Amino acid sequence: MLNLIKSLADISVKIEVKDVDDKRKQFSDFPAQASMLDSIDTKIVPGVSYSEVKSASLMKPGNSSTLIDSQMDVNTSDIISSSHLLGSGKVDDVYIRTEADYGQCPCHKKCQEWGEIRVLTSAKLMYDDDDAKNFVCTFFYDDDDKRMDQLKSARGDRIVLRDLEKDVCMFLCVTCDVELVRTLEGMLNKFEQSWENAFDKYANTVKWESERLTVLVFHPNGLRKHISLGKSLTPNVESSEKRIEYDNPIFNGSSGAFVLIPDFNVSDDV
Repeated sequence: MLNLIKSLADISVKIEVKDVDDKRKQFSDFPAQASMLDSIDTKIVPGVSYSEVKSASLMKPGNSSTLIDSQMDVNTSDIISSSHLLGSGKVDDVYIRTEADYGQCPCHKKCQEWGEIRVLTSAKLMYDDDDAKNFVCTFFYDDDDKRMDQLKSARGDRIVLRDLEKDVCMFLCVTCDVELVRTLEGMLNKFEQSWENAFDKYANTVKWESERLTVLVFHPNGLRKHISLGKSLTPNVESSEKRIEYDNPIFNGSSGAFVLIPDFNVSDDV
């Protein structure tokens, strides 16, 4: 199970946009969106499946220094006044393109070979293709000691899918760093293999809903990635829509984090 969590950490992403334009400020969801990014309500997400993790700090339920209480007044003025939005996401797929088949790279370098990185995040972070171009994804921000030149980044290009009801957004980043794309491809393959191995070992071991582990990996306040462990909760609202509730500690910057909910009992191993 630990290998699965580590492999998810490898493909986690820090997402941010600075200097939000007037169009976003006029966007009807912007005030609610800014509030949502810090709100405890981000712990209630539609039942899709999200996640992330690596050699970061470990946060567990009940830790008073990290747990956000639902009665806390969350200050979102910094987000709105600075026009700086933070979030997290997960690499969903990667593609290597060539000029012969797809034209030149959309970036200013106009490389003959380039890559696209598809990222899964929250639909509340961006609203259209123009907005997506303002976002930057940062990869491998695993610890504070890592040299900044080892971090990799890619700029957003366009939205592939955006569903507000399910709070899901898939968007593409573009990069001329083909080695980055190949590295992420290997990490995705490792994640898939780790999932298969964990499933084969633990499938059908969960006897009660309360035993379901939930794992999030995100970049709190835009800093190095953190692992957050918790349990799924019984939804306290009546709705025909399948929803996920969990007690994991979260912070500003966790919006869009992939929520891993293995449907098997791993309490003896984590």
